Amino acid sequence: MAVEQGKEGLAPVGGEIRVEQTPVREAAVEAGREVVNELEELGELEGKRVQTEAAPSPTAVQAVQRVIAAPKDRMVQEIESVLSEGLEELYKQLSPEERTKFKAKGEETARTLRDLLSQTKINAVKVLRAISDWLKVLSDRANKFYLEQEAKIKTDKLILLAEAERREGENAVA
Repeated sequence: MAVEQGKEGLAPVGGEIRVEQTPVREAAVEAGREVVNELEELGELEGKRVQTEAAPSPTAVQAVQRVIAAPKDRMVQEIESVLSEGLEELYKQLSPEERTKFKAKGEETARTLRDLLSQTKINAVKVLRAISDWLKVLSDRANKFYLEQEAKIKTDKLILLAEAERREGENAVA
């Protein structure tokens, strides 16, 4: 994905990810000046002299970055919905690290499946293999044969979904 550098920070080309940068240095310097001024005033009021040293200013500008993911297209959402069906109990058994890994692999699989299902000729073996590879993350939590069965069921549902999408597209054009 291409990203262009602009005045405001990074802007996406293609609309997938937007990164906003918020300068922090100016706010920190201003807050530091206010604290020094308050300390000097307190020192003068109490008759004590407060010595202040100018802190060396950092050469690099610090920035806080927020990554905002672009909304998923409808097809990816439907694929993720089909993939997640019936796996709620297994997902609850996973540790937080395993959940993160499983979710990331699932999102990657959904994008791969979107590409496979949008082709003119759908290769069911590749779809089944992609789903099986994703479900292997759960291999220590579920029976191997159960996972194979789930992969086959999800493959069939996704192929039907792709065919329905294709018919909708043809009806919209006609």
